[in-house]
Amino acid sequence: MLACKLFIMEPVHIVVPRHLHQRIKTLAELDQETNGVFLYTPHADKGKTSWHVHGFLLTGRGNDEHVQSHPSQLWLANKLLFDLHRKTPSAGWALAKVHTHCRGTGSRLGEHWFHQFSQQDAQSVRSQLSDNPNYVLLMYSPTHHLAIGHPGKRYNVKVIDSTPGYVLNSSRLERLAERLRRQQGIP
Repeated sequence: MLACKLFIMEPVHIVVPRHLHQRIKTLAELDQETNGVFLYTPHADKGKTSWHVHGFLLTGRGNDEHVQSHPSQLWLANKLLFDLHRKTPSAGWALAKVHTHCRGTGSRLGEHWFHQFSQQDAQSVRSQLSDNPNYVLLMYSPTHHLAIGHPGKRYNVKVIDSTPGYVLNSSRLERLAERLRRQQGIP
């Protein structure tokens, strides 16, 4: 008799308020790919893991095939994360990378890119996981939104209604980022 191992992937629910989801969907309608980060806090309840997204920072714009984050924008995202950790260390603030496959990508390379990651996207995730096992890449296109990360986890993007509290939290994070941007002279 053969023994069989059942491999169950741990689900991680990435909870995105609709106003932030719509912002990324709007970016996916452009003719250029974009990069950014979601600022989120992790939550565990009764064995279920969820990451609650509170804000979004745009870190780069490219062309219809490629995008790279600008170093000053990455610095800003990491500085904001550091400041949030300092103010509320127990919240567990973290960043998740967000990338678009834009309308221009589909027009030029085919709409099959609207529902899958590129090989470069997958390679990027694999290379990041050794340093950060919680590294996740979300891909938004005009028609889909997906997430990949640790191979032992299954990532589900769950869009929820934006409450006034979510909108207020996002606005506060944007103001903090804008203040840092001005202080550092970042365009």
